[in-house]
Amino acid sequence: LLHDIGEVFLEADDTDERRRIRHHTMLGYELLKNCTTEDILAPHVALEHHEHQDGTGLPRGTHSSNAIERDRNMPPPIPTLIGEIAAVADHYDRLLHGNGVTEAVPADEALDTIRKLSGTVLNKAIVGSFLRCVPVYPVGCEIIVRSADHLNYTGVVEEVHPGELDRPIIILTRDNRQRLIEPVTIVLKEDKDTEIQCRLY
Repeated sequence: LLHDIGEVFLEADDTDERRRIRHHTMLGYELLKNCTTEDILAPHVALEHHEHQDGTGLPRGTHSSNAIERDRNMPPPIPTLIGEIAAVADHYDRLLHGNGVTEAVPADEALDTIRKLSGTVLNKAIVGSFLRCVPVYPVGCEIIVRSADHLNYTGVVEEVHPGELDRPIIILTRDNRQRLIEPVTIVLKEDKDTEIQCRLY
C-alpha cells in the first residue's frame, strides 16, 4: 500500500519521468525506513519496485537472476524478492489503470505486456507464477467475440476456471449491432473455436 509514498514529496508539475521515479523510490525508502520498526521489507518495496532484471531500472540499476531464490554470488546490491513481486504487481496495476502518462489497457492486453516484459524488466519466475494465478479475462469484464459464429457480439465473463484462465464461461448479451439479445452462455474451455478479447470501458 505504501510503495509509492515517496510521491508525496514530488512537485505535481514535474514531468521528467526518470527523475520522478528515482526521487519517489529513494524518498519513499527513507521515509519508511525511519518510520517503521516492525516491517523491514516495506522500505525495500518502495525502493525497488522500478528496478529491472537487466539493470536498466531505477534508482540503483540493480541486476537480478530471474529466479525466486536469491543468487548470493551476484554483486551487491541484490534486490529483495518482495521488491520484485511488487514490481510485477505495480506494472500490472499501471497497465490496467493508466498512470497519467499512458492510457489504461484491457486486462488481456495488460497480461500480454507483462509476459513480454518477463526476463528483461520483470523477474521471469515471478511472472510465471503471476500468469498461473491471474485470469486473462476477469469475472465481470466486458468482452467482444472475435471469431465467426458470434463476430462482434458482446457480453461479460461469468466464471473463470482455475486450470484454464484464458477460457472462461461468457454470457453474450448484445449482437453485432449492439441490440439486446436473449443471453447466450458459451463455455470457452469446451468451445475451442470462439475467440474473445476484453473491451475497455
